[in-house]
Amino acid sequence: MIPNIFISSTIDDLRYLREAIRDAVVELAYNPIMSESGGVGYIQQGRASGACYIAIKQCQLAVLIIGKRYGSLSEDGISVTHKEFLTAQENELPMITFVDSEVMHYKKVFDTDPNAPLWDKFPHMDQPKLTFAFLTDVMKAPTHNGLIEFSSASEVKQRLKQQIAHHMGDLLAGTIRPIKGDVSEILAEVKTLRNLISKAEEKKQAGSEIVSGSDRYYTALRFLLDERQREYTKFMEVLFGDLDLAVKHIVDSQSLDQVIKGAGATIETVPEDFDYQNLIGSLPVTAAPSQVRYMSKGQYGAWALLGGRRVKMTPMMREHLEQQQKALSAKLATKAKS
Repeated sequence: MIPNIFISSTIDDLRYLREAIRDAVVELAYNPIMSESGGVGYIQQGRASGACYIAIKQCQLAVLIIGKRYGSLSEDGISVTHKEFLTAQENELPMITFVDSEVMHYKKVFDTDPNAPLWDKFPHMDQPKLTFAFLTDVMKAPTHNGLIEFSSASEVKQRLKQQIAHHMGDLLAGTIRPIKGDVSEILAEVKTLRNLISKAEEKKQAGSEIVSGSDRYYTALRFLLDERQREYTKFMEVLFGDLDLAVKHIVDSQSLDQVIKGAGATIETVPEDFDYQNLIGSLPVTAAPSQVRYMSKGQYGAWALLGGRRVKMTPMMREHLEQQQKALSAKLATKAKS
């Protein structure tokens, strides 16, 4: 399969740059996906911008360019380019971001006094405050949050080829794990869980119906194999040591707190900007086994398992995992009544 590379930016002011990037992608024998070049298929009932978001999900890499224009605002006050970035993040699409060097200079000045009247009618940018907020979103993203400054099209073309080469090198070296790798790891647990299911003889009276324990385990298994529950699945695997042990507890728990208590662990909620590196100093995680056992940071926040079975978790991540546990409990309840 030849990779599709989505090119995201405002169009009219950066057309020269988009053409340079398209040429670089074509020279690498990849497929550039651009709205103005027919790379985006428009759905008859939908808007053109909506088609862009669908196209992103069919790509393997995205190139984002942020210049002096933020772009036209949609009904929710966010530009199409900004939404394309958010869509790429939601789908965990690797992204290479280029930023006009002058815009980065302006942002540094802006950061010193964001409320200065200058930014209300800044002659060099159409929506400076929104553009700077966009840049902040990119820099705070959990992954692919690097910014590459540029001042010419030739510079972007060269740097893009270098970045794609680095990305492909990482893939070949295995430092960036493909989605199939995650699926393979989960499927490796299926054999163990199948044995657990086949041997399950527990039965439970639910009204006038008999519900077998194996049905409940099977429902939990399918829930864990759903790609949308990847963060939940990883947390349970780390917390209990393996998934078959985790299943025994999550099917009987109504909340995340019950799951954690069942694992003999405790949980502490920490701020969203909590610096986990403070827990281990300058040492890598593997060099501090008595402190941090595992750390994870993603789009919903972060969590860590420490020695003594202590869990530290940010509020957004805690809410996300709580929702997943409740969703599983609801599925099990529905299964019991069917």
